[in-house]
Amino acid sequence: MKKTWTLFLALCLALFSSGCAQTERAAPPADDLSEAESRSVPYTFDDPDRGVKFSIEYPEGWILTELKGHDGDENREASPNTGIQFTFFEDEGEVLTIMASSLFPFEVDESLFESAPFETNTGLTGVKYRRDLDDRVFGYYIFGSGETLPQYFAAISMRQENYESVKDDIEAVMKTLCILTD
Repeated sequence: MKKTWTLFLALCLALFSSGCAQTERAAPPADDLSEAESRSVPYTFDDPDRGVKFSIEYPEGWILTELKGHDGDENREASPNTGIQFTFFEDEGEVLTIMASSLFPFEVDESLFESAPFETNTGLTGVKYRRDLDDRVFGYYIFGSGETLPQYFAAISMRQENYESVKDDIEAVMKTLCILTD
């Protein structure tokens, strides 16, 4: 149990730090944020090398960074996960990441989290997990059993106060998740 949790935290840290190729989309100017956040931006992520394609809608004021998985070589470790990340409050530790694991199933130690069923607007079903620890919220949305890959998931890591201010928006974004096939 502890090994699974430690392994997962190490994986997340590797993903969040710089293990993936990153492309950032610019946010609107700061004085436009309150108006911009009331509008929704449709977005499609596509990584044909990993067989991952999904769409979401997110508040226009959010900053989206693409995280593309890559094979390892003598200079860098492989990154099997691919997806997108939103960073909040200009603090690198405050993130929502939506990804797919293409090499192995994604799982959490269920004994450490509260869980509830979750369904998107398109009928995609999964489980929503949450754990509060030392004034931080750790959350996950996991879709599928991992028997077929890629397996889609989202990870949240935020201070409690910050999470409370964006949790409804995060929930709304996750409701729009749609897995696309060609």
